[in-house]
Amino acid sequence: MISARLLTFSAVVAASALILWLVCARAALPQASAQGKLLEVRDSPSAPALAGSNSCAAAGCHGALRPQTDELVQHNELTVWVGEDKHALAYDALFSATA
Repeated sequence: MISARLLTFSAVVAASALILWLVCARAALPQASAQGKLLEVRDSPSAPALAGSNSCAAAGCHGALRPQTDELVQHNELTVWVGEDKHALAYDALFSATA
């Protein structure tokens, strides 16, 4: 027969697990509602679906000619990618004689 102490301990563990699960589920709700709002905005006819790379290629974003060394992001990533990084030519390499 199950002792009263074991039964009480089991009930406390089960209740704790239930409370933890409810707290975690409740914490996920605001994120889910934010995702729902994002989907509503995307489905809106007035909102652009994609901004495209042109908006990020500007000098103020990632297309600067010289790096800004005093910031975390140097703002010249696109310039380096197009002019110096061989990975930018990877797709073209598939159609070369070497491929």
